Amino acid sequence: MKKVLVLILLVSSIMAFANPLSYKSHSVATTDNFLSGYVNPAALGFDGNGSFTYMKTFNRGELDDGYSLFFRSPGFEYILESYDGTHQTLASGNQLGKSSFLANSYLGYSWRWRSGSFNDGDLTTSFLTRPSNYVSLGYVLTHPNDLRPQHRAGLAFSTTPMGKTGTSLELSVDAIYGGEDSDRELKKPIVGFDADIAGSFKLGGSYDIEEEQINLRVSINGDKIITGATYSAYDDDDMATRNYGSTFISFSEKSIKSYLPVSKSFLDLGINEVITDERSGFEVGPFSLVTGKETTMLSLLQKIEEATNDDKIGGIIFRNNNFGASYAKRQELLTALTKFKSKDKKVVFYYENISNANYVFAANIGDAIYLNPEGMISLNGLGGASPYIKDLLDKLGIDFYNFRSHPYKTAGNMFSETGMTEQERQVLERLYGDIYAEMIEMIEEGRGHLLAADVETIIDRGPYLNPADALSDGLVDGLVEWHELNKMLKDNFQMTNVVNNPSDYLDTAWHKNGTSDIAVIYASGSIISGKGTPGKKIGSETTAKAISDARKNPLIKGIILRIDSGGGSALASHIIAEEVRLCKEGPHKKPVIALMSGVAASGGYYISTYADVIIAEPTTITGSIGVIGMIPNFAKLSKKVGVNWSEFKFGKNATFGSVTREMSADEQEMFKNFIHASYNRFVQTVADSRGKSFDEINKVAMGQVWTGNQALKLGLVDKLGGFEVAIATMKKQLNTTNDLNLIEIHGSGSSDRIVIDFNQLSHSFFSTTNSTIMKTLLQVNREIDEYSDEVLYYKTPYNFVDLNK
Repeated sequence: MKKVLVLILLVSSIMAFANPLSYKSHSVATTDNFLSGYVNPAALGFDGNGSFTYMKTFNRGELDDGYSLFFRSPGFEYILESYDGTHQTLASGNQLGKSSFLANSYLGYSWRWRSGSFNDGDLTTSFLTRPSNYVSLGYVLTHPNDLRPQHRAGLAFSTTPMGKTGTSLELSVDAIYGGEDSDRELKKPIVGFDADIAGSFKLGGSYDIEEEQINLRVSINGDKIITGATYSAYDDDDMATRNYGSTFISFSEKSIKSYLPVSKSFLDLGINEVITDERSGFEVGPFSLVTGKETTMLSLLQKIEEATNDDKIGGIIFRNNNFGASYAKRQELLTALTKFKSKDKKVVFYYENISNANYVFAANIGDAIYLNPEGMISLNGLGGASPYIKDLLDKLGIDFYNFRSHPYKTAGNMFSETGMTEQERQVLERLYGDIYAEMIEMIEEGRGHLLAADVETIIDRGPYLNPADALSDGLVDGLVEWHELNKMLKDNFQMTNVVNNPSDYLDTAWHKNGTSDIAVIYASGSIISGKGTPGKKIGSETTAKAISDARKNPLIKGIILRIDSGGGSALASHIIAEEVRLCKEGPHKKPVIALMSGVAASGGYYISTYADVIIAEPTTITGSIGVIGMIPNFAKLSKKVGVNWSEFKFGKNATFGSVTREMSADEQEMFKNFIHASYNRFVQTVADSRGKSFDEINKVAMGQVWTGNQALKLGLVDKLGGFEVAIATMKKQLNTTNDLNLIEIHGSGSSDRIVIDFNQLSHSFFSTTNSTIMKTLLQVNREIDEYSDEVLYYKTPYNFVDLNK
């Protein structure tokens, strides 16, 4: 409010000497603010800003009744003038395309009419191009259908912001030919300048050599408020000096970047309970009903990038954000926060209680960690327990035929085994061991110098139920009540204000990078045949169609396939992978980057294998190249409950796979051959797509599961990283310096979703039951339902839930 009052006072002082604006005095090559609708409508397509402006006019030193209202939105402007009657103007300007040249060329038009006489209005067409940050050319044609149209062309040169003050200078020259009062002659030029000092103060002027008229202008920027004045003077035929001018105040939708010192604030990222790639929900027509418990990864990364470049953001604060996320997603988030901190910005954490994975995250990146005096830290390493329900099924009379390509393919073991097999334990110990090593390294890297002992000793002392122990062992920097947090922040970081969003700055650079549209197709959840559900199920029909549509769309230049899946149906996986292959080998070729998230294993790996480049985080769970087939048998259960089955058939194997009788030895052999043939196809597909031999892939396949670190060494992935690496890789694939415009396509196969947060009406059954057995049986029921028409699966054996806590 104080800034607004100061600006109003400054306007008042300017009004004392500023005496309607001579739009002629503004260059058609440089004007790209609210006056664009008057001066050069093409410039309305330049900065994508919206604003409301009030302008008051003066004539010969006296206040007159004239005023103008400017309503501007991106690419469009409406102007209402009350001066010598009422006039209205509609103006529009648009970017010509997305290539480097067309992205910096704009075409515009306007129609100005006296109220009540719309059909008798004046048409203006215009063009603007800015081939570099240093050169701008504008052209305006007024009254093109009249006998005496007016042509105006402008050329301007600019410097980029210089020194610590960010001062820049623009020099312009405009020439006018023709017009109502002209004999179709070229008039003497108008020369002008504009100086931008620190992004906060503008001083400009021009001299019309033909009219011998001096024009001055000044404006002051205050974040989203701009105020200023103009002044023009000339000598009339009686050699008397005439002057006129205007003052204005403008309210901008976007902030104006200032190079002056600014007060800094913390940013609260607003992370909800879980970080996902896409918010889960269900589709109802054009509506997507979602819960409010999830925050998407890409939106977080974009928010952090904006904060990194926002001078008003001095730090990021996490307040009680015990969010759920895979270690891979946490690593991607840490990469973005490391870049944020490189700009001399801070990351601070405050918790009432800290979960295991969230402490590792905070310890790695935090400049300070504060804990409530009654809080605790659940830092105690990694571990878990897997249920095995064979004995339960035996009691019920249910058998499971668990066909698997190799002993390491253990997704069905919970049904067929009474405990953990040796191969399953090897995989778990290798996976968790690699992630545990990453966990130790992360804590050591960020906080090792503050701990009272080595990291493994600290972990073995956990969980820290007594907060005093956490403080004495160096796990936290202070025990702080919530109401004391602001003082702590002020004392240690000289910031207390917390905002929820970075500023949206107006991009004033003349030259914009060209843009290339890239489809980001999400593949999250179990892979099934048919239609998918965002965040839950990857449907072969919807996902394959999304890839196909993106491949055939000439405006889409590449595809990033974001995968977070442990696999599922072998057939559905193949259908999706075939669409990825067509992007590489079929018509309408374009690059595909497979970007793995928390899990991309078995079928999740299969759908990535044809990608031009596969990228994973160090702790991504991948591999699991193998096949399983599970067939339940209810013969014993039927006998228990007194149900008898009688078969009839025409054809030897007409009842193959029946669940009402035990499988014969021939049938079991037939199914084993089926599994191994599918496995060989899986391995050969990976070998062909990765440029390796069958034997090379077979050695690292056999159902074995790997982390991203291990997969890189084994040649199953090409790079480590997240979205930032994927974007850089895509630019290299496209051989372009264009900015990439990411168009998100979700599990429903659509990029156009009307999202409704349905959190208040959602309820989880598991919030009221702690029965592991019940959860397991319900999960079994869901999976049987999902794959009810199939018997062959590319599925990883683990959900890795414990790694998210």
